[in-house]
Amino acid sequence: MDETTKAYLRNLIPEGTPNGRKILAEGLAIGKTVNAGKSRFQREKGYASDVDYRQEMKEKGEMVWGIIMGLSSVDEQVKGMEYLYEFGKRTGKEIDLLFVIANMLTGLPRNLREKAPKGTSFVFDKPEDWQRMAEAAPISVCFGDFHLGSPNSLENTIRAVEYGSSYNGVLSQISWDFPFYNNDLEFVSSVLKALGVLASKWDEKYVVNTYYDDGIPGYFMDYASYLGYGMFERYIVTDLCGVRYSASYGQLMSMPAQKTAFTMACAKVFDLPDQPGVNYVYSNAIDHWDHDIEANYGISLQEYLMLILANKKYHIGCRIETIPITEKIAVPTPEAIANMQAAAQRLEEKTEQWERMMDFSWCEEMRDLLIEKGTQFFNNILKGLQEAGLDTKDPLQMLMILRRIDAIKMEKIFHPSIRENADGAFTPYVPTTMGQQCQEIKDGIVQEMLDAGYSGKLSGKRIVVVSADAHYYGSFVVCNVLSALGADVVNGGVDFDTVDVLDLAEEEDPDYVCISVHNGQALDFAKQLMELSRERPKQYPVFMGGKLNGILPGATEPTDVSYLVSEMGVTACQSLQAMVDYLAKPLV
Repeated sequence: MDETTKAYLRNLIPEGTPNGRKILAEGLAIGKTVNAGKSRFQREKGYASDVDYRQEMKEKGEMVWGIIMGLSSVDEQVKGMEYLYEFGKRTGKEIDLLFVIANMLTGLPRNLREKAPKGTSFVFDKPEDWQRMAEAAPISVCFGDFHLGSPNSLENTIRAVEYGSSYNGVLSQISWDFPFYNNDLEFVSSVLKALGVLASKWDEKYVVNTYYDDGIPGYFMDYASYLGYGMFERYIVTDLCGVRYSASYGQLMSMPAQKTAFTMACAKVFDLPDQPGVNYVYSNAIDHWDHDIEANYGISLQEYLMLILANKKYHIGCRIETIPITEKIAVPTPEAIANMQAAAQRLEEKTEQWERMMDFSWCEEMRDLLIEKGTQFFNNILKGLQEAGLDTKDPLQMLMILRRIDAIKMEKIFHPSIRENADGAFTPYVPTTMGQQCQEIKDGIVQEMLDAGYSGKLSGKRIVVVSADAHYYGSFVVCNVLSALGADVVNGGVDFDTVDVLDLAEEEDPDYVCISVHNGQALDFAKQLMELSRERPKQYPVFMGGKLNGILPGATEPTDVSYLVSEMGVTACQSLQAMVDYLAKPLV
């Protein structure tokens, strides 16, 4: 590992970072004062912990079914739970677990909530909110989003423990930016204290839940990197903090066989003798249509079939988290959630007829490859951090890596292929769905442009490329196409604010700056960027592509705003070829 990379890793730890072992000890002390509550599910089903129920189902090879729901208010959420419980009683297709989707404001300290954008879903505010959800029905409740993994981790985790949520948080959300919050040390310390609270409850079987697609792995190009990242999280959570750990994932995985193999790998790596290592597998959300939505049943049910059969054969104990067919067009209603549950559980009724026909040898080979290369990825992380001078036994420093490291750089620094290939090239062993799709898109565009005579058109041009949000794959395609046409490309990464774009431009002194935008931010981003640019000593030609839409005054639906972006002095590009045509013009 070169000195530049070592310096980058060292700089992820802020000066004055305290001893993480002491902060963990504070959390343990707090945890001893917190009563571990019992939910209605635990009391009525007769289990001391949700984990005991899951372990029993695992040993039997039986399925556990779950849903995700986040309605507009606590009242609506409680009514939705009651509806789903009654649906289960009426049909015999019971829902075992609810993963709660709260508003992001739940993850912010209370003094910042008024300033932040409101968003959708409800905000946990009073202790009664957690209590009402835990008591609404005999359905196991996981208080997930914006609990553990948020700036408000400690308070929210305490509430979750008090009301019997055996699975806690989305640890991977530690990498997220929260509005109006910029104190990384305070943020990570809250997460670490919350882990201390959970560590005090090992015997009560409280478990850390993560969701890879919502964190750093969501940007990876290789599922082996996904698994290696999970091993690093588990190292921090279990080895350093003494807390149980479970893996969740699935929304960005559209290949059923790969998804099943990855599930088999996670179970083998993360299982404990008394606890399943996989919490839930979420449905593929990539391939759903936003029209003729009944066709979405076909996408979801075929992957459920493979997961059910693998679960029965290998006794994985994972929960399948179904996704309604309406997911692409609206916040799912309880009725839509129930419909997909009914379809999935009716599918389960006949799966024994499939069992004798299924050959999982291909999945077993992929499972073993994932474990081999994922383990190498994990070992490279620990070795690299040690070489950079970090204390890999300090949980605060290791959590700070999760908080601050760039996902793209993480994979490039620690991926085993970088060391195996003589030229240092990155080669995925099991390409991610998004990565594979982007590679195919990139290859197709490059070939088209080379065939059209664009070879070398951008030679001698230095171009900075950044994404204004968390979307990485669009900028990946842009960077690779521009490079293939001869440009010297600086890939700045994702989540760039306007001031960061200008700072990077001053540092790299490019000929052009290209910005990928989505999420309706194009107009405001362009306006702020050009206003700030006029205050700088040098201005750079700026190009913007992606999803150039926004909601204009008096409108309720997003519309194309590319013409307004161009009026501000930013060149709006509706296609990559159009941008290349602009960039290929002689420098003035």
